[in-house]
Amino acid sequence: MELLNAQEYVQFHTEANGGVVPDFITNNWNGDTDTDWQEELFTTAIFQNYSVSASGGSEKVSYLISGNYTQQEGTIPNEGLDKYSARLKMEYSPNDKITLGLNLAPNYSIINTASNGNGVNGSAYVQSLLLAPIIPVRRGDGSFAYGGDIPGFQTIGNPLQTVELYKNNQDFFRFLGGISLEVEPIDGLAFKSTLSTNIGSNESTLTYTPPADGLPRTGYSALSTLNLSKSNQIGWLNENTVTYKRTIGEHSFDILGGVTSQKDQFESLTSNVANLQVQGPTILSLGDASTLTSSNAVTQSTLVSYLGRLNYSFKDRYLLTGTVRNDGSSRFGANNRNKTFGSFALGWRLSEEPFMEKLSFVDNAKIRASFGTTGSNAIPDFVARPSLSPINHSFGATGVTGVSISSPGNPNLTWETSEQLDIGFDLTLFDGKIDMVLDYYNNETTSLLLSRNLVPSSGFSGFLTNIGSMRNKGVELTLNVGIVDNEDFGLSIGGNVTNNDQEILNLGGDEEIRNFFGALRRVVGGELQTIHVTEAAGILQEGQTLPGGQVVAYGNPQPGDIYYTDVDGDGTISNFLGPDGQLLDGINVDWTYGFNTRARYRNFELSTLFSGQAGASVLDLFQIQIAAPSSPINVNLSKDFWYDGRYISPSQPGDGTTPKAGRFNDGISTVSSLGIQKTDYLRFKNVTLGYNFSKSLLERIGLNSARLFTSIENVYMWSNFVGGNPDVRQPSGGGPSLFGGSRISGVSDGLELGLTASAEQPLPRTWTVGLNFSF
Repeated sequence: MELLNAQEYVQFHTEANGGVVPDFITNNWNGDTDTDWQEELFTTAIFQNYSVSASGGSEKVSYLISGNYTQQEGTIPNEGLDKYSARLKMEYSPNDKITLGLNLAPNYSIINTASNGNGVNGSAYVQSLLLAPIIPVRRGDGSFAYGGDIPGFQTIGNPLQTVELYKNNQDFFRFLGGISLEVEPIDGLAFKSTLSTNIGSNESTLTYTPPADGLPRTGYSALSTLNLSKSNQIGWLNENTVTYKRTIGEHSFDILGGVTSQKDQFESLTSNVANLQVQGPTILSLGDASTLTSSNAVTQSTLVSYLGRLNYSFKDRYLLTGTVRNDGSSRFGANNRNKTFGSFALGWRLSEEPFMEKLSFVDNAKIRASFGTTGSNAIPDFVARPSLSPINHSFGATGVTGVSISSPGNPNLTWETSEQLDIGFDLTLFDGKIDMVLDYYNNETTSLLLSRNLVPSSGFSGFLTNIGSMRNKGVELTLNVGIVDNEDFGLSIGGNVTNNDQEILNLGGDEEIRNFFGALRRVVGGELQTIHVTEAAGILQEGQTLPGGQVVAYGNPQPGDIYYTDVDGDGTISNFLGPDGQLLDGINVDWTYGFNTRARYRNFELSTLFSGQAGASVLDLFQIQIAAPSSPINVNLSKDFWYDGRYISPSQPGDGTTPKAGRFNDGISTVSSLGIQKTDYLRFKNVTLGYNFSKSLLERIGLNSARLFTSIENVYMWSNFVGGNPDVRQPSGGGPSLFGGSRISGVSDGLELGLTASAEQPLPRTWTVGLNFSF
C-alpha cells in the first residue's frame, strides 16, 4: 500500500491545521527523518522445494514412493515454514480376481510467525502502515522508537521490535493412510472395501516479552506472556461398495451400491500465564500463578451413509445416470438425523447420430441436463443438544460454582438442503483444436441453518434452527483453442467466465438479519449480505449550493466537506443505524474469469495465467476508522485513499469524493459509503518459461527427460482497490448475528463477512528457478 512520505504527511496535517505546521510535528520531527516502515519491515525471502519420486513393480506388484521438502522464509523477519512430506502407494494382485492396496501419506510442518492480530494494531504489517514517517526506526540511544514517543500518539509498536519480542511456533503432524481390498469373483462384478484414517496433532508455543523500556504497546500485554496449546484429532472412514458392469448388445450399464461410515474426534488443551519470572524457558510454573488459566475441549461426530448409483448408455449416444443416498449425522437433532438425497442426469451425444456424420469437423457434441439434491451438516458437534455452562454464585460469604443450561438445543434440527438444476453443452471441433463447455445452473438452498433470537425472558439468547432459503444461479463458459501445433511451433489460448446471481428468498418470516452492529444486513430479495451505511454523496465545492436532499453533518458547511443523502428529508443526517442509513452495495462476486496462453517454439515453452473478478464490494473499516484522518492518534494515511484526490482549494477541487484535510471527522463518515471499495481486479498470476532438453542429449547422459524452468508468481494486479489483497475479508468466528458474519456459532467463514477491519499483507511476488528430471 502506498503511504504518505514525511513531506506529504507534514503537508496534510499543515492543511488540516489551517496552514500552520502542528506543534506535534515541530516539536518532534528533525526535518530529515522519512521512515518507510514497509520498506524497513519487508525483506526478500528464499523459497526452496525439493521432490523425489520412484515407481516400478512387477506383474503382481506396483509401487510409487515420493518425498518432498519445502523451506520457505517469510517476507517478514523471523517467520517461515519447513515442511516434510512423503507418500507410499502400493498395489498387490496375487491373481486377476483380487487386488490389495496400501496408501500412506505422512507430513510434518513447522510454522513460525512473529506478530499477532490482537486488536487491529497487533500485526507487524499493520504497525508498518500506521506508524508516522516522521518517527525514526531507533531513538538516539539506539533503542527502538515507537508511536508513543510522540506525546498524544497511540502507542503503536515498532514492527522491527515486534518481530523480535513475539514468537509463535507451531508444529503440525498429519497422517493420511488407507488400505483397500477389491475382489472380482466374476466378470463385471466387483466388491471393494476401504479403511482410511486421518490422524493429526498440533503443538503451539506462543511467547511475548515486553520491551525493556516497560512501556506497553497497543495490542500487546504490558507483562510477559506464555501460551501453550496442544490438540489431537483422529478420524476413520470405512467404505464398502459393490459394482456390477454389463454390456448387452448396444446397451451398457453399471450399478453401484454401498455403505460408508465415518467418525471424527478432536481434543484440545490450552494454558496461559503472564508475568514470567525468567524469560526464555517455556514453563508455565515460571509465571504468576494468579494469572494461570486453562481450558480444554473434546468433540466428536459420526456419519453413516447408504448410497446407490445407476449409469446406463444406449449406443454410447443416450446416457442416463441416477443416484440416491441416505445420510445420517450425529450433529443433528434426534428426530431428524437422517435425510435422503438424490440426483438424475440425462445426456445426448449428438456427434454419434447419423445426421452428424457429414460434419466431420465435429469431434464431440453433447447436451446434458441434471437435477439433484445435496445436504450440508457444517455445524459444530453437539449444537442440537441442550448444553451446560459453569456459573459462579455465593451463599453468604461462600463462593460456589455450579452449572446452568446455556443453550436449549433443538431436537428437530436437520440437514441444510440444496436443489440444483444444471443444463450443459459440450463441443469439441477440428481434432480437439476447439473445446467448449457451456453450463447453466440454478441452485436453491432451503432449510438454511440459521440462529434465531429468543426473548430475554426465556433465559436464552437464541437457538439454531432450519429457516429460510437462498438461490444462486448463473452461467459458466470454458473455451480452449489450439491455434497452431506443428513440429517447431505451437500456440493455444483458453479461458473461462462465470456469472453468479445471488438472492435471499426467505428468512423464516424475518425481513432482515443484522450483522456487525447493523452495518451488514441479510435482506429478503438481496444478496447474502448487503452493506447498510449512510451515503456520502459528494464533496462541497466553493460557491456550490447543496443539491436537493443532500446535507452536511457540520452546522457550518465549508468547501471540502462531505455531504450526505438525507433519506428522510428532515434536513439533518443520522448515523447508519438511523433513518438516513440505507442499503447500498452487495458483497457477492457477480463475475469470475480467467484466461491462459501457452506457446512453444522447438524446445522452449512459455505459458501465462490470468484471473479476475468483478461485481463485489467490501466495507473497508480499516481505511475509514483505523487508518483514517479522523483519529487523534495521527497515524499515517493511504496516499491513494486520502491524499491524491483531496479537496485543497477552488483551483484544486480534487476528485469529488475525498474530503479536505481536517474535514473528515464529522461523526457520520466513519460508517459511511466513503469506506465502500470495489474488489474488482485482474491478476497476472503466473508466467513460466521452460526449456526441454533434447532427446539426443538425454540419451548421452542417461536421462528419460529433463526440463529447466523459471517462473514468476503474482506478477501484477490491475485494480482500483486500495489495500493489500481485495480477496480478503474480516474473518468471522460466529456467534450472535449482531457481531459476526457467520450464521452459526463455532463456524468461521472468512469470505462471508462483507467488511475488513484490519489490513492484510499483499500476496508476495515469487520468482522460481527449477529443474525437473527423470531417469
